[in-house]
Amino acid sequence: MAESPPQTPQRKGTYWKKIAIIEAVIILILLVIAFPSYIIPHPHATPIFPQRVIIKGTITIDANRAYFVPFGIPEESSTIRVYDIKVTGSFSLSDNQTIRVYITDGSSNSKPNYDSGLASSGTIDVNLPSGGTYYLYYDNTEFTMQGTAPAKNVSTTATLTFTMIGK
Repeated sequence: MAESPPQTPQRKGTYWKKIAIIEAVIILILLVIAFPSYIIPHPHATPIFPQRVIIKGTITIDANRAYFVPFGIPEESSTIRVYDIKVTGSFSLSDNQTIRVYITDGSSNSKPNYDSGLASSGTIDVNLPSGGTYYLYYDNTEFTMQGTAPAKNVSTTATLTFTMIGK
């Protein structure tokens, strides 16, 4: 008669269940140490890139007036970092008319963060510090030899972009 192979002992009972649980916990701990970002994702690891249209379209600015659009930038906090803050866009007028476009924080003694000077067209491309309210101005208060500048139609677009990430 052929001999049967020896049987391995069965792991039964609470002792072996405890050993299996301990083995599983050790394996999980080793996985967390070896691959922490795969096992436990960091809640703030993925940056977000908000994009806000500040203005888009054609606006009419009356003589001796300015048109402005306020926009806010989030404040940094103990849990959020805000960086790469940028306003980009363009503006153009027809018939060789000119206008001044600028961005300021609204305080009376601050220098504009962006200033086109008098121009018939231009590109807006400016980095801003985080936090606060800013104003995008379209200024038609220039004076000519004939008096006040006439009302003007401005085709414009401006977009605010920034990056936010958890600390």
